[in-house]
Amino acid sequence: MRKILFCLMLVVSTFVGATSLEDDFQKLREAFRVGDAAKLALYAPRFQRHALAPYAEYYQIRLYLETTSIDSIQAFLQRHQASLIGDKLRGDWLRVLGKRQQWSLFAEEYPKLVNKDDGLICYALQQRLASKDKTVIEEARSLWFTEKDKFGASHLYSLAEFKVRNDASYQKDYLAGRYGAIPFIGAQN
Repeated sequence: MRKILFCLMLVVSTFVGATSLEDDFQKLREAFRVGDAAKLALYAPRFQRHALAPYAEYYQIRLYLETTSIDSIQAFLQRHQASLIGDKLRGDWLRVLGKRQQWSLFAEEYPKLVNKDDGLICYALQQRLASKDKTVIEEARSLWFTEKDKFGASHLYSLAEFKVRNDASYQKDYLAGRYGAIPFIGAQN
């Protein structure tokens, strides 16, 4: 009878502990989602020796990615180099590097990325243009643009639809509006 009671207590305590940890992870994730650094700092230590520890660390780094030291980011990436969460942080960081035009660091990290999206591919093409890579021009022709008409409807078209000289400055022509889809930066009236 004692063995049965002991086993029952063990099962109940394990279930209660797991439920509490699941609740804590939900709170951790919600704290990250709303940008609540204090709650994130409160819940993250509860996962130090748990399989979800990399996610808690990711949330903490990601919240302050633009101000986190390069060494801290690279240390996380080194520890989690073959994981989905490591690849996710690398992609997030590459977006920051591309936005800042930190091309040498971008060029070093981009080949290590597994899950590449269109935005990162575009930054990779920009990085190659910045390094005077002439082969990037043909790859850039496959880019697609969207532009809204006066009624707010979006129209999708490819750069390949334009006759472009081989010596053309894509960036300059794009910013001048030659290809449409003019980027609006800042507030619009």
